[in-house]
Amino acid sequence: TSFNGAGARAPMPDQTELHRAGVAAMRRLDLVEVDRLVSAGWHPSLPTDRQDNDALKMLLARCEWDPGHDKEQLMLIAKTLIDSGARIEHRNIWGDTAYSIAAAPRYCGPEHPVTVMLRNLCKSGETTIAHYCEADYGRRRPPLPIEAVPLLRPAAATS
Repeated sequence: TSFNGAGARAPMPDQTELHRAGVAAMRRLDLVEVDRLVSAGWHPSLPTDRQDNDALKMLLARCEWDPGHDKEQLMLIAKTLIDSGARIEHRNIWGDTAYSIAAAPRYCGPEHPVTVMLRNLCKSGETTIAHYCEADYGRRRPPLPIEAVPLLRPAAATS
Protein backbone atom coordinates (compact mmCIF):
# COMPACT_ATOMS: atom_id res chain seq x y z
CA THR A 1 0.00 0.00 0.00
CA SER A 2 0.94 3.66 -0.32
CA PHE A 3 -0.45 6.93 1.01
CA ASN A 4 -2.82 8.91 -1.15
CA GLY A 5 -2.94 12.71 -1.07
CA ALA A 6 -5.29 12.73 1.94
CA GLY A 7 -2.90 10.63 4.02
CA ALA A 8 -5.02 7.48 3.80
CA ARG A 9 -3.58 4.22 2.54
CA ALA A 10 -4.35 3.45 -1.09
CA PRO A 11 -3.87 -0.06 -2.52
CA MET A 12 -0.72 -0.56 -4.57
CA PRO A 13 -1.34 -1.73 -8.12
CA ASP A 14 -0.65 -5.40 -8.84
CA GLN A 15 2.84 -5.26 -10.36
CA THR A 16 2.55 -8.80 -11.73
CA GLU A 17 -0.42 -7.95 -13.94
CA LEU A 18 0.95 -4.52 -14.86
CA HIS A 19 4.28 -6.10 -15.76
CA ARG A 20 2.64 -8.71 -17.98
CA ALA A 21 0.63 -6.01 -19.74
CA GLY A 22 3.74 -3.83 -20.05
CA VAL A 23 5.77 -6.59 -21.66
CA ALA A 24 2.92 -7.27 -24.11
CA ALA A 25 2.69 -3.56 -24.95
CA MET A 26 6.45 -3.35 -25.52
CA ARG A 27 6.36 -6.37 -27.83
CA ARG A 28 3.75 -4.52 -29.90
CA LEU A 29 5.70 -1.25 -29.60
CA ASP A 30 2.48 0.28 -28.24
CA LEU A 31 3.57 3.62 -26.77
CA VAL A 32 0.03 4.64 -25.78
CA GLU A 33 -0.42 1.45 -23.73
CA VAL A 34 3.04 1.76 -22.13
CA ASP A 35 2.13 5.33 -21.12
CA ARG A 36 -1.20 4.16 -19.71
CA LEU A 37 0.43 1.37 -17.70
CA VAL A 38 3.07 3.69 -16.25
CA SER A 39 0.28 6.10 -15.25
CA ALA A 40 -1.52 3.15 -13.62
CA GLY A 41 1.54 2.48 -11.43
CA TRP A 42 3.71 0.08 -13.43
CA HIS A 43 7.34 0.20 -12.31
CA PRO A 44 9.55 -0.48 -15.37
CA SER A 45 12.61 -0.92 -13.16
CA LEU A 46 11.37 -4.27 -11.81
CA PRO A 47 13.02 -7.40 -13.22
CA THR A 48 11.36 -9.13 -16.17
CA ASP A 49 13.36 -12.37 -15.88
CA ARG A 50 15.76 -14.24 -13.61
CA GLN A 51 18.70 -12.55 -15.35
CA ASP A 52 17.54 -9.26 -13.75
CA ASN A 53 16.71 -7.59 -17.07
CA ASP A 54 14.30 -4.72 -16.59
CA ALA A 55 11.71 -3.43 -19.08
CA LEU A 56 14.29 -1.29 -20.90
CA LYS A 57 16.63 -4.21 -21.54
CA MET A 58 13.69 -6.38 -22.59
CA LEU A 59 12.60 -3.68 -25.04
CA LEU A 60 16.11 -3.59 -26.55
CA ALA A 61 15.87 -7.30 -27.34
CA ARG A 62 13.33 -6.28 -30.00
CA CYS A 63 16.30 -5.11 -32.10
CA GLU A 64 17.64 -8.66 -32.19
CA TRP A 65 14.46 -10.59 -32.96
CA ASP A 66 12.82 -7.99 -35.25
CA PRO A 67 15.44 -6.14 -37.33
CA GLY A 68 12.66 -4.39 -39.30
CA HIS A 69 11.04 -2.81 -36.21
CA ASP A 70 9.97 0.85 -36.05
CA LYS A 71 13.18 2.42 -34.70
CA GLU A 72 11.59 5.73 -33.78
CA GLN A 73 8.77 4.04 -31.87
CA LEU A 74 11.25 1.86 -29.97
CA MET A 75 13.27 4.95 -29.03
CA LEU A 76 10.14 6.78 -27.81
CA ILE A 77 9.11 3.81 -25.65
CA ALA A 78 12.66 3.61 -24.23
CA LYS A 79 12.48 7.33 -23.36
CA THR A 80 9.10 6.78 -21.68
CA LEU A 81 10.53 3.90 -19.62
CA ILE A 82 13.54 5.98 -18.57
CA ASP A 83 11.36 8.97 -17.70
CA SER A 84 9.23 6.56 -15.63
CA GLY A 85 12.04 5.12 -13.54
CA ALA A 86 13.95 2.58 -15.65
CA ARG A 87 17.57 3.03 -14.56
CA ILE A 88 20.15 3.28 -17.35
CA GLU A 89 22.95 2.33 -14.93
CA HIS A 90 21.32 -0.93 -13.83
CA ARG A 91 23.30 -4.06 -14.71
CA ASN A 92 21.76 -7.49 -15.24
CA ILE A 93 23.37 -10.60 -13.72
CA TRP A 94 25.81 -10.77 -16.65
CA GLY A 95 26.99 -7.17 -16.12
CA ASP A 96 25.20 -5.61 -19.11
CA THR A 97 23.56 -2.19 -19.01
CA ALA A 98 20.92 -0.86 -21.40
CA TYR A 99 23.63 1.02 -23.30
CA SER A 100 25.94 -1.99 -23.63
CA ILE A 101 23.05 -4.07 -24.98
CA ALA A 102 21.80 -1.38 -27.36
CA ALA A 103 25.26 -0.61 -28.76
CA ALA A 104 26.05 -4.26 -29.54
CA PRO A 105 25.78 -5.04 -33.28
CA ARG A 106 23.81 -8.19 -32.37
CA TYR A 107 21.10 -5.95 -30.90
CA CYS A 108 20.43 -2.36 -32.04
CA GLY A 109 23.93 -1.31 -33.08
CA PRO A 110 25.81 1.94 -32.56
CA GLU A 111 23.74 4.12 -34.93
CA HIS A 112 20.23 3.08 -33.85
CA PRO A 113 18.23 6.05 -32.44
CA VAL A 114 17.84 4.32 -29.04
CA THR A 115 21.61 3.75 -28.83
CA VAL A 116 22.28 7.38 -29.71
CA MET A 117 19.81 8.53 -27.05
CA LEU A 118 21.37 6.24 -24.40
CA ARG A 119 24.89 7.32 -25.42
CA ASN A 120 23.89 10.97 -24.93
CA LEU A 121 22.39 10.19 -21.51
CA CYS A 122 25.56 8.29 -20.55
CA LYS A 123 28.17 10.82 -21.58
CA SER A 124 30.42 12.10 -18.81
CA GLY A 125 32.22 14.66 -20.92
CA GLU A 126 32.54 15.36 -24.61
CA THR A 127 33.16 11.80 -25.81
CA THR A 128 33.58 9.48 -22.83
CA ILE A 129 30.82 7.10 -21.80
CA ALA A 130 30.34 7.16 -18.02
CA HIS A 131 31.54 4.00 -16.27
CA TYR A 132 28.05 3.35 -14.87
CA CYS A 133 26.72 2.85 -18.43
CA GLU A 134 29.42 0.42 -19.50
CA ALA A 135 29.12 -3.32 -19.08
CA ASP A 136 31.05 -4.87 -16.21
CA TYR A 137 31.46 -8.59 -16.87
CA GLY A 138 33.57 -9.13 -13.77
CA ARG A 139 30.58 -8.84 -11.45
CA ARG A 140 28.42 -11.73 -12.59
CA ARG A 141 25.67 -12.62 -10.10
CA PRO A 142 23.50 -15.72 -9.68
CA PRO A 143 20.01 -15.68 -11.23
CA LEU A 144 17.23 -14.06 -9.22
CA PRO A 145 14.83 -16.29 -7.29
CA ILE A 146 11.55 -16.84 -9.12
CA GLU A 147 9.56 -14.97 -6.48
CA ALA A 148 11.61 -11.80 -7.17
CA VAL A 149 10.38 -11.64 -10.78
CA PRO A 150 6.81 -10.33 -11.21
CA LEU A 151 6.40 -12.01 -14.61
CA LEU A 152 7.18 -15.42 -13.13
CA ARG A 153 4.64 -15.16 -10.33
CA PRO A 154 1.35 -16.99 -10.86
CA ALA A 155 -1.42 -14.86 -12.36
CA ALA A 156 -4.00 -13.58 -9.87
CA ALA A 157 -7.10 -15.74 -9.74
CA THR A 158 -10.17 -14.19 -11.31
CA SER A 159 -13.74 -14.93 -10.31
